Amino acid sequence: MNTIIVTDKCDTFENTILTDEVTKSIMGELFEKYKKECIVLDLKVDNTITPINSCVGGIPYYPKGSVYPYIDGHPLVLLCQINFSEMPKLVNFPTSGMLQFFVDPEDQYDTSRFKVLYTKEVSIANHQPLPDDAKIAMENKNKEVPYFGVFRVHGKLGETVAIPLNERENIVKKLAIKYSASTSAIEFQIDTTQAFFKAVSNYGGCPHYIQMEESFRDDIGNKDTLLLQLASEEYSENEEKYPDGNDTNKMEWCDNGVGLFFINHDNLKNLDFSDIFYGIDTD
Repeated sequence: MNTIIVTDKCDTFENTILTDEVTKSIMGELFEKYKKECIVLDLKVDNTITPINSCVGGIPYYPKGSVYPYIDGHPLVLLCQINFSEMPKLVNFPTSGMLQFFVDPEDQYDTSRFKVLYTKEVSIANHQPLPDDAKIAMENKNKEVPYFGVFRVHGKLGETVAIPLNERENIVKKLAIKYSASTSAIEFQIDTTQAFFKAVSNYGGCPHYIQMEESFRDDIGNKDTLLLQLASEEYSENEEKYPDGNDTNKMEWCDNGVGLFFINHDNLKNLDFSDIFYGIDTD
């Protein structure tokens, strides 16, 4: 078996501009190695949303007999809820039930103040009115949340791709030697390929890191599955906008950031959502 010895000599190659054929081969290898199937989430204005629909913002499903989420006596507000019966099937994820993510409306960047709840049975007939203080918190126009309106969430099967930071240097050097290319040319191609640099809202796929990959690593630990990623998102041209919302953005985490939730794959399969990591990564 041949062994590739990785050295810095790959930067001595003169062809710093990759040919189309080499670019296609390199990107193909990277996609094949690092792609991950997921459910891509699309946020749309929809005035027919009910409490049992998948959505960002709005009225959460609050089934009779359940306890509304509070922290230190203060009600949380809905960030997002996923009704899995509305979503395509994805390995290890539920096929029914409601998964809800609640955050602190007074400080959206305090990632210690959140709750994730899962309800197996979902029925509009079983929904009850929110507690008065929760309703007030939800309707407060000055609440600190990353979304600008209420959006129906639609899901479709897709793929995301990301190269872990601790693997990137080595894989780039190997590809540079294999294709007689410079590492800087390969790095440039990766950094300018949309699939690698554009964050998309999804679950089950590759997380999109901006600055915090190394900082999050210890806290994430064995939570190896992306339970939810919500990315900053602008309206597309001629897209219907939420009344009294933001003219440009549906969602904005500081400067083009993302909100990330992670869970261990065994806990996910067992529908145990008691141990979740929540982080925000921005420019």
